[in-house]
Amino acid sequence: MRGNRLHVAVVALAIVAGLDTVAGQGRGVPGDIAFFSARDGNNEIYVMNPDGTGLTRLTHSPGLDDYPACSPDGSRIAFVSNRDGQYEVYVCSADGTGPWNLSRHPLRDTYPTWRPDGSGVTFVSNRGGSSEIYTQPLDLEGGSPAGPSGDDEADLTKDGREGDQR
Repeated sequence: MRGNRLHVAVVALAIVAGLDTVAGQGRGVPGDIAFFSARDGNNEIYVMNPDGTGLTRLTHSPGLDDYPACSPDGSRIAFVSNRDGQYEVYVCSADGTGPWNLSRHPLRDTYPTWRPDGSGVTFVSNRGGSSEIYTQPLDLEGGSPAGPSGDDEADLTKDGREGDQR
C-alpha cells in the first residue's frame, strides 16, 4: 500500500512540476523525462534521462515555453509558449526542431495533452469565454479545433475515441 501511495505522490509531483515521462528509451524523445525550467533565464523545454544524465535544452525562445507533453509514440512534444505574444499550444519534433503553432488563437490556450492515438492534442482554452476543453487534430494545423466538450474533462476513451470515461 505504501508503494502505491509513493507512486501516486511521484506522478502528482511530476504533473505539478511540469514533467512528462516517456516509458523506455528509443521512443524518439532524447531522454525519458520532458520538463520546463527557468534555469537559463526563462522557461524552456528540456529532456533528460531518469538518472539526471543527458540533460538537453530543446527550445530557445525569448518567450516562455512550458507544460511539455510527449506524444504517445515519443516522436513529438506539445507545449505551451507565448513566443508570439499569446499563450498558444505548439508542437515540435522530439529533438526540439520545427516548432509550429497548433492552436493559433488570440486567447489563452494551455495544458496540452495528446490523444491516446497521437492524432491530435487536447488543451484548455478560454476562447469561448470560460476555460473549456478543445481538441485540435494534427492534420488541420491551425484549422478550427473540436470543442468545447461542455465540461472540464476531455471525453476520450483510452483508445482515443470520443466517449464518456466515467
